[in-house]
Amino acid sequence: MYEKLNKAVSNMSSDTFICLCDDDKLDPTFIEKTTKLMEEKDADLVGTWLENFGDEQGVHQPGYVPFVTALCKKEIWERVGGYDPSAGMAADWDFYWLCKEQGAKIEYLNEPLFKRREHPQQVSKIGDWEASGRYIRHKHGDQAHP
Repeated sequence: MYEKLNKAVSNMSSDTFICLCDDDKLDPTFIEKTTKLMEEKDADLVGTWLENFGDEQGVHQPGYVPFVTALCKKEIWERVGGYDPSAGMAADWDFYWLCKEQGAKIEYLNEPLFKRREHPQQVSKIGDWEASGRYIRHKHGDQAHP
């Protein structure tokens, strides 16, 4: 999956992108609000709070790095070398840690504009978090965990 995402980002003509899983949603104001904040703060990444829908409900604030879906400048993606497919299901987490380690300016909107569908068959429920977690901790230290 992340090899295809890297190829797509490398071939795009836009200066920014958003990675969104096929069963998740964006609030209708996500692009407008994140783009505005990115421009105002000259940010490399803009994340938002996350709202779960489906089997689980609730609103969550990001921790040290954004959730999987954030507005990202292609320039920072190029600087860190894109997504590392070796990180497995945590390649997005790894990418955001790489951005942070490379000094990316990350801003947040304190609104749940990213909507993630929760269901029993999603990758985050059935994937190998243990292996991905070991890879992330080895690469970034114990503070970075998916």
